[in-house]
Amino acid sequence: MTDLRNRAISFLARREHSQEELKRKLVTRGYKLPEIETELASLAREGLQSDERYAEAYVRQRIESGFGRRRIIAELQQRGIENSLIQQYLPRDESFWFETLSSVWKNKYGYQSVKGKPSANQVRFLLQRGFDLEQIYKLFKKNE
Repeated sequence: MTDLRNRAISFLARREHSQEELKRKLVTRGYKLPEIETELASLAREGLQSDERYAEAYVRQRIESGFGRRRIIAELQQRGIENSLIQQYLPRDESFWFETLSSVWKNKYGYQSVKGKPSANQVRFLLQRGFDLEQIYKLFKKNE
């Protein structure tokens, strides 16, 4: 096995990586791009690297950590995952995202009732987590 292959497998042994992530890490280690692309294609053919597995695991982990749809999409795009894969593993159910939003808000702020306008800090926190503004206001209306 080549040093490049060993390094790539070493990264994959720790956790799933997208092809783009592996490519970036290997380039910073001084490997040549054509060699990297050839090796990554080989690893994908052998089933050792899979953007599908990576996207599925990443979406699951980020949802469990309390992040919203917009943030997850942006992070996966940044990691080189195609939109079709992102949509395949991202829940489409609006009620699911509302429940996630509600849970994140309750964990962070408790069961405070919102009197009048919601706090700008709360709105900003939820937006940074990747939730839709429309759903955030719906949450505050429900908890008035």
